[in-house]
Amino acid sequence: MRKLVYSGNELSITNPELVEEWDFDKNYPLTPDDVTFGSNRKVWWKCKNCGNEWQATPNTRTSGCGCAVCAGRKVKVGFNDLATTDPDLAKQWSYEKNEDLTPQMITRGSHKKVWWKCQTCGNEWESTIHNRRAGNGCPVCGMKKARKTQQLQAAKKNNLAKEYPDIANEWNYEKNDEPPENYACSSNKKVWWKCNNCLHEWQAVINDRTRYHHGCPKCNMYGTSFAEQAIFFYLKHSFDDAENRFVINGYEFDVFIPSINTAVEYDGVFYHNNLKSLNKDNKKDNYCIKNGIRLIRIRDNKMTNTDYAEIISCKDANDKELQKAIEELFILLSVDNVPVSLERDRYIILSDYHKSVVKNSIISLNPEIAKEWNYEKNYPLTPDKVLCGSNQIVWWKCEKGHEWRASVNNRAGRNYGCPYCSNQKVLAGYNDLATTNPKLANEWDYNKNELRPTDITAGSNKSFWWKCSKCGNEWKAKVARRSNGSGCPVCMLKQSRINMRISKAKANNLVENYPKIASEWDYHKNEEPPENYASNSNYRAHWICHYCGKEYETKIQHRVLNGDRMGCVSCRRKHKTSKKC
Repeated sequence: MRKLVYSGNELSITNPELVEEWDFDKNYPLTPDDVTFGSNRKVWWKCKNCGNEWQATPNTRTSGCGCAVCAGRKVKVGFNDLATTDPDLAKQWSYEKNEDLTPQMITRGSHKKVWWKCQTCGNEWESTIHNRRAGNGCPVCGMKKARKTQQLQAAKKNNLAKEYPDIANEWNYEKNDEPPENYACSSNKKVWWKCNNCLHEWQAVINDRTRYHHGCPKCNMYGTSFAEQAIFFYLKHSFDDAENRFVINGYEFDVFIPSINTAVEYDGVFYHNNLKSLNKDNKKDNYCIKNGIRLIRIRDNKMTNTDYAEIISCKDANDKELQKAIEELFILLSVDNVPVSLERDRYIILSDYHKSVVKNSIISLNPEIAKEWNYEKNYPLTPDKVLCGSNQIVWWKCEKGHEWRASVNNRAGRNYGCPYCSNQKVLAGYNDLATTNPKLANEWDYNKNELRPTDITAGSNKSFWWKCSKCGNEWKAKVARRSNGSGCPVCMLKQSRINMRISKAKANNLVENYPKIASEWDYHKNEEPPENYASNSNYRAHWICHYCGKEYETKIQHRVLNGDRMGCVSCRRKHKTSKKC
């Protein structure tokens, strides 16, 4: 029933907008006409936006306090929970570290710290939902992004592709995510490269390539560098007899000029920056002093100087410093007007180097070994691109089809051949013990040996366990000794005794001396015939009495000593009894 008299303080009059959120069902029979705007009586409300139902006094409602769900103070699944309002952010929720707390239990404006898991890098970190919605993301990815920005800014000033086009030309576009234009020459980023010469792929730091001129590790010339080849290039133009990688009494020099008895060494940080290298360099200095050879070293200034050589200090290994050092070298050699320009001559130097490789390659200097080059497994590397003295390990294939890996130097310099044909290595089915000597392999002790007969050669000097197929004796012996005829020690001892007995039997044979006694020999139970025994043998033999047919045992010498007396005990007793009777 509608109220007849109004005071003017009724909620329906003072705040008609709140009447829309009055919950008539739950407040029945109470209506907005029955309460004043300042009432402290708790009543039910229903939000017109989200449908949330809650209790509050008219006084708090008229003071501005509204729906807790719409204000973000209360979670309503499907309306203001994080999973509903920010599904992309909810995907980064770390369910493992947040344990029972889920995105459906928290609002987007919460200042609670929770765990997140980056979908890009997998990093997990703590942050409030409020900060995440403000734009704060994964700190690891953020750091990467900052470095990326820094990298691109550095590349604008000192671009790899622009400053070192020959090095950038070996950039591996398939394995690197970004092009060389995005990196500075001094970058410490480790990237992939692809050699234009042998197509080998390898990883190296950009700064190492630009600073130290490191090239392809597969086709490097005994560890040579661009700097060394550049020095040789200019010296060769001034001295016709200049030689690269020249060896004198075991000492190798980067460049040697016989006409002026002078050696030149390039000492870069990469190959010389340790105590072992310093000692080696000092030995070379001493050799030169004793033999009257002038030695000039172009040496990185970060390294300790050697004892006696003339030093040209090179502040850095870039082209500018290297060119300056080469010019200083010609001043020391009293050679004028040498136009040194690494920028102009770079590709000529590299071209000359590659020509030198072909000239001194395996296929040129050692064609016989080149015939065993394994083109399939070494692809795309070919023997015309590898020096004879290289320590590079490659694949080989002999005329019998055996495949193995060995350094080029070992094959060309030391004449090492197929390890399987020479029995240095085992190849099952070809030179293993089971294949070459199956009879011997039958005595292999599988219980005591970890290896099998297929794992060793017949000439191996390693000791293994064996089990005699005749007597079951187990013993240890070298494979080579067994292959040469060494057998079971127990059987060998037994055989030696037999041989000794047979030799004695030849001089005093039982059959020849006592044929009547020998006629009772039991050929089934005795392993050997009576011809193999001497008359005085201690062997306890088996006999068959020719009178009664009974079998008995007694020593040979006892039969002989008894003379014509019967050997059979039964017959002897019968004979005694008949005599008494």
